[in-house]
Amino acid sequence: MNSVPEDIDFLARILAMPEMSRRLAAARMHAGYRSQRAFADALGVSHGLVGQWESGHKEPGRHNLANIAKLCGISMDYLQGGTAEMSHILTVSDRQEIDLLLLFRRMPPEAIEGFLYIASVIVDPHGVTRKKREKV
Repeated sequence: MNSVPEDIDFLARILAMPEMSRRLAAARMHAGYRSQRAFADALGVSHGLVGQWESGHKEPGRHNLANIAKLCGISMDYLQGGTAEMSHILTVSDRQEIDLLLLFRRMPPEAIEGFLYIASVIVDPHGVTRKKREKV
């Protein structure tokens, strides 16, 4: 049995990445995309391209950086190393997103956890993300 927890190996791999690669991986995971494949699907790019970005073999172009920032709700400045903080910047332009946000803000505090759980089931019906979190 390996005495080193999986988390340590993962952390070592993250720390060995180039700066932009680290930031991309951190932004992806922070936004809830546990796999590069799910992230690639959401961005409309190939899984291999995301792998190349995160390994440092390629850097995303300006268009893809903008899409990544929007999808993750962060600034392009963070991704490019201009700021150390992964501050959240959300641009809400779709009418349905606005309606959902307004409904969420009117929700009583005791209902928020249940709502977030239901939303997570809709987004990930097979519970892949929840199962991975429970193992840690």
